[in-house]
Amino acid sequence: MANERVVEAISQRLGPDLCRIQDTFKSDLQLPKTLEGLLLVAENLVNLEPKLSLLEQRFGHRTKLIVRWAREVDGLKSDQRLVDKYKVHFYGSREGDRIRPAVQGVYTEHGVWAAMWFQFWAPDPSSKLAEAYAWLQAQLLVASVLAERNWRETEDLRNPRRAAGRLIRNLHDWHTEWLLTRLEGVCHEPRALAKAVIHEGKRTSPDWYEEKVQNGEAKAKGKGPYRSLPSDLKAFGNLLSIAYGFADDASDGDPKRRGKRTENGRLPAQFLYPHHAMYWSILKRLEDVQLWKESGTELGFYVPGTEARNELLDAAIDPAEFGDPEGAAIAIEDVLGFDPGISDLGSLPHLSTVFAKAAHRGRHIAVQNQRLRVARSRPRLLEIKRLVTGLNDVYRMARSSELPGAVSASEGEEICRAVEFAAACLVTGTLAHTVRNARIVKVADEDEHPPNLNIDIASGVWVRSYEGPERGRFRGLAATEWVPSTKTVVIPDAWGVLRWKTGSIGGKPFAIHQLATYEGVWGRHVRPLLGRMGVSERHQTFDGMAAVLPAWFRGLEEGEHIGPSMLFGQRDPLAATHQFYTAVNREKLAQRFQEVLDDLGAAIALPTVDQRNGAVLARCPADSDTKATIDPKKKSWVGDDRTPSITPMSNVLQQVRDSIAAAHVGSAYTFHNRLALYTALALVLVTGARAIRTPIPDLTAIHGPTRTLCLQEKDRGDGLHARLALLPQRVYDQVQIYLAWLQRSFLSGSLDMPTVLQIKASKSRDRSRYGAEGFPLDLRKSVFFWEKGAADEWRPVELTGKSLQQQCEQVRKDSWPIENQARHFHRTYLTELDVPSTVINTMMGHWHYGEEPWTAYSAMDPVRLRNEVEPILDRMLDHLKFEVVRI
Repeated sequence: MANERVVEAISQRLGPDLCRIQDTFKSDLQLPKTLEGLLLVAENLVNLEPKLSLLEQRFGHRTKLIVRWAREVDGLKSDQRLVDKYKVHFYGSREGDRIRPAVQGVYTEHGVWAAMWFQFWAPDPSSKLAEAYAWLQAQLLVASVLAERNWRETEDLRNPRRAAGRLIRNLHDWHTEWLLTRLEGVCHEPRALAKAVIHEGKRTSPDWYEEKVQNGEAKAKGKGPYRSLPSDLKAFGNLLSIAYGFADDASDGDPKRRGKRTENGRLPAQFLYPHHAMYWSILKRLEDVQLWKESGTELGFYVPGTEARNELLDAAIDPAEFGDPEGAAIAIEDVLGFDPGISDLGSLPHLSTVFAKAAHRGRHIAVQNQRLRVARSRPRLLEIKRLVTGLNDVYRMARSSELPGAVSASEGEEICRAVEFAAACLVTGTLAHTVRNARIVKVADEDEHPPNLNIDIASGVWVRSYEGPERGRFRGLAATEWVPSTKTVVIPDAWGVLRWKTGSIGGKPFAIHQLATYEGVWGRHVRPLLGRMGVSERHQTFDGMAAVLPAWFRGLEEGEHIGPSMLFGQRDPLAATHQFYTAVNREKLAQRFQEVLDDLGAAIALPTVDQRNGAVLARCPADSDTKATIDPKKKSWVGDDRTPSITPMSNVLQQVRDSIAAAHVGSAYTFHNRLALYTALALVLVTGARAIRTPIPDLTAIHGPTRTLCLQEKDRGDGLHARLALLPQRVYDQVQIYLAWLQRSFLSGSLDMPTVLQIKASKSRDRSRYGAEGFPLDLRKSVFFWEKGAADEWRPVELTGKSLQQQCEQVRKDSWPIENQARHFHRTYLTELDVPSTVINTMMGHWHYGEEPWTAYSAMDPVRLRNEVEPILDRMLDHLKFEVVRI
C-alpha cells in the first residue's frame, strides 16, 4: 500500500502529460512500477544530459524525452512533504555504518534503472574516474534505448541488460577502480568501448580479487567481491553490439553465468560505506547527520539517534537543537593540507597543533555554511527594478502588438500568458511546475486544499499549504486548550497578478499551456528582450525569478527565518527549529508580506493598479479597490500545534498557588514540592528554558543588580549556545523566597534532606566542569522535588522536564500535557507581540553560526536588551496572572 501511495503522489504532482511521456520510455529505462530511488535517478539523469546529447548527435536515440521527464521529477525535491514522507523509498535507509540503497530490491528486473541510481565513490565529481563512470552510465542508457529499438525476437535483452546494469553498479566503488582506469580512454566511443569490455571480460578471472591479494594490490583476504565481473563485461559488450549493430564484435560469453554469491562477494555492491561520496549525501537527506562542505572538505556530525530522537519528540523538543559536534569527523589530509604517508610521520606537527587546526577548520566550514546566506545571492534593488519593469514593458508591447519582429496575434497572446506565468513565479517565490498546477480554492475550505500553492480568486489571495514540523506521540487535551493551528498560509495579491486570471483549465488558471510551451515561448521571445534590457541572467528564467523575493525577505532581518520560509513554502534549515516552537498569526504574516511588497514597489516606482496602464505587475495600495482585505487583528494561526493558550497556563499557576496555601498546614515534603513547582514554572516560562535535566543548577548564580542568569542548558560542546536570561522582578523575588525556604529547612531539620544529590552529567556544561560522568548537585542552591518511595521514604529528584510534568499532574490531571510546553508558549507569545526576531532568538538560544549574540564578535548590548525585554516579560506575567507567593 505504501508503494502504491508514493506512485499516486508522484503521478499527481507530475500530471497526466508527463505520466504519458513516462510510459513511452519505461521499457528503455526499465522503470520499476513503484519507482524506487526515483529522485536520485532523476538527479543523475539530469547530470548526464551533456553526455547523452553528444551520443544523440552521433547516433540518435530517445533520451531527450527521458531528460525532460527527469528535469520535472528532479524539481520534486523542493516538495519537502513528499521527500520527508518517502525518503527511504527515494534514498535508502541507514543500517549501522552503511547505507542500504533504495534500489536494492529491483536489481534483477530493472538493471538499467538501478545502475542510474549510483554515483562514483570519490567526492570530486570532476575527477577523471568520476567522468569515466558517468560516461559508462550514459553508454548503458543509450545502448538500452537503441537495443530496444533494434530488438529482434531471437535475442533476449533481459540478461544483457541485467548483467550490464550489475557491471555499472559494481564499478561505482573503489574495489574496481583498476578496471575503470583501463576503460577511461575509450568510454566515450561505443565501438571502442564494446571491444574493450569484451577483451577485459576474456582476460579477467572470476578470482581476480584473490589474484590481486597475492600480488599485493589488495589487502583483504577471503573470497573477493564481484565474481560475476568477467561475464558482466562480456554482457555489456553484447548489449553495445546489439544496440549499434557491431555484429563482428559479438561475444561468445554466457551472460547468465554467475559467481557464487557469498556474503563477502555481495556486500560491497549492496551497500554504501562512509568512504563513499554518496554515503554522506544520502545520510544528510535521511536527516541522521548534518553535513557541511567547503572546497571539497566535508565536516559531518551526528544528531540524536532514533531512540533519543523519539524521546525528544515526545517531550516536544526539537532534536535538531542537540547536535553532537564532539562526534564530528574531518579527514587528516584536510587538516594538514596533504596526504601523509608512512614515511612522513616524522615531519608531522605536534598532536595538539593538529587538534587545534582541526577545530579551527571545522568551525570555519560551519561558519561559511551557516552564516547569513544572502550576502551574494540577494538581488539588489536595481536588479529587481529592471526585472519588474522589463516584464511590464514586454507585457504592454505584446498586448498592443508592438513587439519587435514578426509576431503574430496568436504568438502575442502566448507571450502575454507566459509573462503572466513568470509574474506569478516572481510574486509567490514558487517554482514553475508548482505555479502551473495551482488550483482555484476557497480560503474557508481549510481542510480541502490540494498541496502546494493554490488561488482564491474571489478573495484575491494566494493560499499555500504548510506542513508542520515532525511531532512525537501526544496524549492531548481538549482542542480548546491549544492555540488552533491551520495548515495554510494566506498571501495577498500585493502586485495584482490575479486580476488578469479570468479563466482556467480544470480549475487551474495557469494550466492553459504545458510547461514546455511556456518555456518555449519564453526562450524564443521574452528572454532575449529581458537580456537586452539589462536583466540579470540569473533572473531570466522562471525558477530564477522565483528566487528573487525569498532572498529579498531573508535579507530584511538576520534572525527572521520563519516568515520567508512559510510565505514561500521553502524548507529553510535556519527556520526549522524556530518553526518547531512557533505558532504564527496568519493575518499578521499576510500583512507583513503586503507591507514589504508595498515598500519594495514604491522603491522601484512600480505603478498602481488604479493608473490602469496595462502592466502585468502593479501595486495594490491600501485605498485600492482591488486590494485583498486582510485584518491583522484576526486570530487564525499557522505553524506550531503544541502551543498552549494563555487561559490554561494561567489556570495551572493559580491551582499551584492555591495548593501552596493548602499544603502549608500539611506535609513539609508536599509543601516543598508545591513551592518548588511554582518557582520552576515561573523560571521556565520567562526564560523559555528547555525541558531537560537540571536546566538551572545554581540559583545563587543569578546576578542580583541586573536580575540576569547565564543559561547553558543546550548540549553542545563549543559553549557558543550559552545565553543571558533576564528575570522580571516578580520572578526574582519568588526565587529568593524559595532559597530562603531551603535555608530554613536545612537549619530547622524539618526535612530529612542531604545537602547534595549525585546526578548524571548529561551536558557538556557539566562534563567540562567536573570532568566526570556524574556530579554532585547542591540541593541548597537548586530547584528539586521530593519523591515518595517504598516504606514512605522520601528521596530528592532533580528538576527535569519529566519531573516538572509529574508535579503538575499531581495538582491537576492533564494540566501540563507535554514536558516542553513552556518553551512553545514563550516563543509564540513573543512572536505575537511583534518582538524582533533577533531578540527572540537571543532569548530562546535559537541562533546559528554567525548569528551568536554573546560571543567576542557580537554587537548585542545586554543593557538595551534588558530594557526592551523586561516590559514584555512583565506583560506576559500579567496575562498569566502571576503573583509572588510569600510564606
